[in-house]
Amino acid sequence: MMLLHQLQYQEMLISRFQEDSPHPLREAQVPYIVVDSALEEELPGIYAPSCRKHLGGLAYLLRCTRPDLANSVYVLCREVNRWSKASDVRLVRIFSYLLKTKTFGLVWRCAVSHGYDDTGYIGYCDSDHGGCMVSARSTSGWLLAVADEDENCWMLIDWNCRRQDATSYSSAEAEIGAITDATI
Repeated sequence: MMLLHQLQYQEMLISRFQEDSPHPLREAQVPYIVVDSALEEELPGIYAPSCRKHLGGLAYLLRCTRPDLANSVYVLCREVNRWSKASDVRLVRIFSYLLKTKTFGLVWRCAVSHGYDDTGYIGYCDSDHGGCMVSARSTSGWLLAVADEDENCWMLIDWNCRRQDATSYSSAEAEIGAITDATI
């Protein structure tokens, strides 16, 4: 078994965020929160000057060892040019979740050592339909792993989550867009 994590990097991100924060962080169970829509209009949020720095650090973290943060961070990145107090609440929530889960990482585990003939690639993809409230575009997500023939042993190789380029007219069309994103 092998655990990949970036504990020191996560602690550095949390401490850098707390330097900019007027309030201490509290631990949170989930990285995303639904915010009162009235806060969307209150511009700019207090983290507007430093949001790019914090989101860039989170993007690197999620790309390397924390895919559980992908959707929350990528959705928040869409708000950078119009940073509101609602964006502040979402950013604090992500860092509160990171504080609670900073020992999380990727675990690679195999029960039995297999030869190369028994392994293959496996991929999964999914999308929502019209999940973006502003543009009505769907969000795709996918993962690629190496697995043995019984799928008892997995090793995650790559993953991604992003908003699709075009608006889908049905959930089937959104799923086809997800398959296209996963295979390109």
